[in-house]
Amino acid sequence: MAYLIGTDEAGYGPNLGPLLIAGTVWHVEDDGQDLDLYRRLQGCIDRMPSTSPDRERVVIADSKILYQPAKGVRLLERALLSCLTLLDKQFAGWQPLWDELAPHSKSTRDALPWYHDFHCDLPLVCESDEISSLAASLRRTFQASHVRLVAIASTAVFPGPFNDLVESYGNKSTLLSLTTLSLVKRLMSDLKLDASPERIFVLCDKHGGRSRYGAMLQQTFPEYLVEVRAERPAESIYCWGPTSRRVEMRFQACGESFLPTALASITAKYLREAAMRAFNTFWCDQVPDLHPTAGYPVDARRFRAKIESARQRLAINEYDLWRTR
Repeated sequence: MAYLIGTDEAGYGPNLGPLLIAGTVWHVEDDGQDLDLYRRLQGCIDRMPSTSPDRERVVIADSKILYQPAKGVRLLERALLSCLTLLDKQFAGWQPLWDELAPHSKSTRDALPWYHDFHCDLPLVCESDEISSLAASLRRTFQASHVRLVAIASTAVFPGPFNDLVESYGNKSTLLSLTTLSLVKRLMSDLKLDASPERIFVLCDKHGGRSRYGAMLQQTFPEYLVEVRAERPAESIYCWGPTSRRVEMRFQACGESFLPTALASITAKYLREAAMRAFNTFWCDQVPDLHPTAGYPVDARRFRAKIESARQRLAINEYDLWRTR
């Protein structure tokens, strides 16, 4: 038996809105050598969207494939909410969803005026009975395939803490890597996987051009000597832990081909889009005829200039609004 963990991020590049890092944990009733959960779960999960989504099948893939501004969050929502229903977690609104998936960000989030009083119902675009039907299909196939979804969790880094961490670490690449590793450690601790006799395999999408993660892994998991298996442009591989239960972690280009990482990508993107919905609602109420933003650099500068008078009137610190890197 083995645990499989995948992580990914959304919002690494923008100047506005939070950075989201998500992780998903799965369990398989064998040694986990066959990592292709898409093959195991082909009865209910697709890798690519179709023109007419099947109410009995869900698409789990890189969020860049599933999300386009013109098409909205429908495919992200179908996947994430059906998987959360599989975990017996259902949410009527965005704040309870955030409280469940990113609980450690609550105090920082609630201190920001665009999130504090914002409410919207869930699902945003899907029908509740569609989500229930998809979850039932997933449950049947998972049970037959001896695969179990164990947990979905996230870390949110809002602009103020983001700026603090970039200043502390010297760059945002290190921020991304260390925050990702901290999430992996928290998942392993919360689920008591570090005391489990079963194999643990972790796969992260590569963080930019970085190929060396050994020192950061040793810093995050100081209990054991971290063994470097490979550090190449395509992938970096590390192991640690007792000889009876080694943890293997890979940073791999195109990591979303690993289903747990693809679901992490969906989770991070859906939470990011929900956060930007609240952000844009607040500022569009403050500034007439303001067009919403996705937060990426060129348009973010346009948006910042448009809201500057309102920001000063509301006495909002720009440090809590604008990510410096």
